[in-house]
Order: sequence, then C-alpha cells, then structure tokens
Amino acid sequence: MKKLSSQFKENIGLYGLLIFGFFLRLIYIFKFTKPMAYLWSDAGYYDLRALEVAKNIHTMFSTYWPPFFHLWLSLIYRPIIWLGLESQRIKIDIVIFALLYMVGFWCIYQIVKKLFSKNIGFIVLTILIFWYPLIFLNYLIMSENLFFPLLFLGLYLLIVKPLKPSTGLWLGLLWGTALLARPIFALAIPLFVLWGIFYKINWRLLVIFIVTVTIIIASMMLFNFNYTKGDIAGGTEKSISSNGGVGFAMLWCDAKSIEMQNNGYGFGFGPPANIDYPENKRIFTNEPFVNQKYYYQLGLNCLKEHPERIIGSLSSVIKVFHSHLFPTVGGVAGWENFRLIFKILSGLLFITSILTIIGLLTKKILIDISVRKYFYLFALIIFSLLITVYLQNVGEERYIMPYAPILIILSIPTIISLFDCFLHLAKGKKTGKLP
Repeated sequence: MKKLSSQFKENIGLYGLLIFGFFLRLIYIFKFTKPMAYLWSDAGYYDLRALEVAKNIHTMFSTYWPPFFHLWLSLIYRPIIWLGLESQRIKIDIVIFALLYMVGFWCIYQIVKKLFSKNIGFIVLTILIFWYPLIFLNYLIMSENLFFPLLFLGLYLLIVKPLKPSTGLWLGLLWGTALLARPIFALAIPLFVLWGIFYKINWRLLVIFIVTVTIIIASMMLFNFNYTKGDIAGGTEKSISSNGGVGFAMLWCDAKSIEMQNNGYGFGFGPPANIDYPENKRIFTNEPFVNQKYYYQLGLNCLKEHPERIIGSLSSVIKVFHSHLFPTVGGVAGWENFRLIFKILSGLLFITSILTIIGLLTKKILIDISVRKYFYLFALIIFSLLITVYLQNVGEERYIMPYAPILIILSIPTIISLFDCFLHLAKGKKTGKLP
C-alpha cells in the first residue's frame, strides 16, 4: 500500500489528468448526447445480441457482425440483469467504456514518455482527453471501445516493459482478442511478426505470441461453428465472423448494398461510404452471408469484369479519411463541426506521419536507434488498416478513429523538426544571419 501511495503522489499530475478526462467525457455524454437513441444498426444489434446471450436466448445471424464484442458485452449484462438494472445497462456501458479509454490513455502516456519525454507525454495525454472522435465512440455501443485499450495495452507491454517470453503470451492474448473484436486488425498480426523477425525480437516471445493468437482464433471459430450449427437462415459459420466475404464483394462490386433473402429471413449490409450511390447499385441474393466462398467469388467476378477497379479501389483508402461517418447521431449540438475539425486533423496527422517515416528512412530525422524500430511498427499498423480497406473492405471514417494516437505519436518527430526549423529561422532573422 505504501508503494502504491508513493507512486500515486509521484504521478499526481498524471492521475489527476486521467480523472479529469474520465469525468469530462461522462458529463459531456450524459448532458449533451442521447445514448439510448443510438441503439440501431451496428450498435443496436450489438446491444440486442448481448442481451440475448445474457438471457440464454439463441440469436439468429449471430456472426453477421464479429460476435466477440457482443459475447464480451453479455458478460457485463448478466450481473446487470440479475441485479434488475437492465434499463440502466447503456449508462453502465458508457462508464465502463470511459474507464477503458483511461486505461488506454495511461498506456499511451507511458509509451510517449518512453519514446520522447514526460512533458511530451502530458501534452499528448491532454490532446487525447479532448480528442472528440474518441468521446464520440464512447457514447456508442461499438466494438472500437474494446479494441482501443487492447491495442494500446499490447503496445505498452511491447515498448515500455522488458521483453520476456511471457510477453508473447500477454501480447498474444491482447492482440488476438483485439483481432476478434475488430477483424480489420488481422493484417497487423503477421506484419508485427515480420517486424519482430527483422529486428531480432526474442524468438521465444514471437513463437508464444503466434501460438496464443492461433489458439484464440481457433477457439472463436470452434465456438461459432457450434453456436450456428443448424441455424435456419444464417447457416453454419466456420470462421471468426461472416462479414469477410460480403465486405469483399461490396468493395470489388462497388455496391451500395448487398441484401439477402433466404427461407423467409432477410439481412443486408451497406457501406456508409457508399450511401449516396444510386439504387441500381444494390445487389440482391438468396445466399446466406456465411457462404463466404460465394461472396468472395462474386467479388472476384466483379473484378474480372472491371479490372480498372484495381486502381479505383484506392478510393476506399481515401474514404477512411473522407466519406460518411457512421453511425450518424441526432440531438448533439456542433456534432458535424467537431467531425469536420477532427477529420481535417486526422488527415494532417497522416501526412506528418508519412513525413516522419520518410525522414527516418532518409536520416533527415534522427531518433535513437533503440526506439526507431517502434516508429516503423506504428507505420506498419497504420499500413495494415489501409491495405485492408484497399483489398478487403470499403473504407469509412470510423475505421481511423482508434488509430489516432498512433498518428499523433508518429507525427511528433516531424512536428519537433518543423518547430526547431522555425526557431532556427527566427533566431537567424533576429541576428541578421539566416541559415
């Protein structure tokens, strides 16, 4: 207890800022937003399915969104239902999500302190507390709220803590679970392994990491197979979710939506970024989305008919930064203005992140060799997102939101270099000796 008390006193500024950030977002969410009004589409289905699982009710189409998040949410709902607080569940979710964001912010602070300094860590933490897109996600029942702390807890272990074989287990548990929550993270896993091999990271750590992630993925696949076996319209799912194939088809067929009717049941997906497409861009089928082979073949057929889409699909990457934000929310004053401001900031951070990597590769930006490799890892994580939306899924603005801290960290060396250049020029003008 004395040790904990001493650490708290030494870091009173850090914990004070985190506590402030926690209550700031709760006050804002409960005063200016209407979380119960946003329970439709993705958010509504996550909430409904979590309730059904918590009440031991079998749910159809259980894998049409990656099911891990609603399974995790159901573990929260079980005691809530038992205590008779079901009507308060969304408020409880928001408080839990807020706590998870503070955990993620703490990890980011520690990472920035290790890579740069304590002062820069405080600056980044302050920025994140007021970073509106992360507050926006907090008042929605969306899987990003679980993915965020899992991603940055893993980076914290990798960058801040000493690397040991056991790190592979914990990192595998965190990032394997992050993958189940947000399968769009999947490509980051092999890229991390390649990064680890290149930089000669402890080979036992990498082996344990690979085994752990494999077990987690296999467990989810087995669960889905057993849970969906015998579903009338949904069909039996053998993967971690059923939306991989349909996402691929929507991308390469450039569809407004794909809508399925089977055995009297209907279901549809429509990329938010393509919401303005004409009605004739809808695709209708009677194949359940669990038949992913059919949908991958559909996407390949569209690509064969329109090979120019190999270039056109680059627009999917652009849609990550500029398209339609989903879900849209009502009754939030200034919401569109906040969205525009932070969309522009995300784009600028992406550009400065690219400049940092170019600067590191050309040695225009000098960073200690012991930490330089982590900037390349950050770049690979961002690259994994962009290549996934290019190859596999239509991009949308919400995808980049959890990655904002990585873009901020990547931008710091360029911002510092530009600031130093500005000071150098200002000093030169003052003395009359321009460099």
